[in-house]
Amino acid sequence: SRDGVLVLECEMAEELRPDAAAELRALAKTGLRTWMLSGDTTEKALRVAKACGIEEARTFGNVTPDEKAAFFRDR
Repeated sequence: SRDGVLVLECEMAEELRPDAAAELRALAKTGLRTWMLSGDTTEKALRVAKACGIEEARTFGNVTPDEKAAFFRDR
């Protein structure tokens, strides 16, 4: 907006790659535990995780790049 007047409105949409959910479910079947750390909101991360079969307890939103690095360092 400029001076309180809307000058541009953008609508954005994101889609998972068509094979993403199937690939993650296949990894889970091999015994690998999948985690999701996202900079997006927790709500959005949970929505994507559910679609991909990632457990809610292993899904985190609002995660900064430093927090993501620390997650892997600490494991």
